[in-house]
Amino acid sequence: MKAEWATQQALKLDPNLAEAVLAQAELIMYAWTLYLFCRNEEAIIEHELARKFDPFNPMITAALGMLYSYTGRYEDAIREAHNSFRIVKDFPVGHMGLGETYLAMGEVDKALEAHEKLAETAPTWCWFLGYTYALTGHRDKAEVILKQLENTEMSGWNAMGLSVIYGALGRFDETFKMITYEPHHVWIPWVAVFPMWQPLHDDPRYEEFAKKLNLPKSVLVT
Repeated sequence: MKAEWATQQALKLDPNLAEAVLAQAELIMYAWTLYLFCRNEEAIIEHELARKFDPFNPMITAALGMLYSYTGRYEDAIREAHNSFRIVKDFPVGHMGLGETYLAMGEVDKALEAHEKLAETAPTWCWFLGYTYALTGHRDKAEVILKQLENTEMSGWNAMGLSVIYGALGRFDETFKMITYEPHHVWIPWVAVFPMWQPLHDDPRYEEFAKKLNLPKSVLVT
């Protein structure tokens, strides 16, 4: 894939330059590209290397926790979320990952607590709370957040958030409209692998959308 090749070439230019922000960014991008291609163990290795280079970067630490969560390493995910809070109090991505991890574990109250804290400290991320409300039977509360987002200026970020809440509410017509919004957010290709979009995969429209992502067939059938 061109994305993987480009990242590898960038890393070859200076793979050991720990102090370079670009080197760290390339490692993280490569890790999440590997995850997108369902090469999870390789993704974790690259992300752990990025964190080794910059152990006090809260984004690297919190994102590593997200990767652990998405690959089923829940205790590791919880640990890294809390590590991100030690670097920056209430770091938003830490709360995001913590909530998603607790959701995956069936710890509803803890998931709600984490995403309520996320919405409180980073209001533009409130759609994670709407998503969690929808999945845990609090549809009325999810609809309140949905209405707020519908009344804000449209952007790739807000469209993505709307797609997640619509999907959790089972409103797939609106979901597919939002994931095809242009200009789309950079996370949109991860519709193929992120748990929050898993319900879409059984909809007949998903196959048509997935083809536009130009990902390997092995990814699209997962």
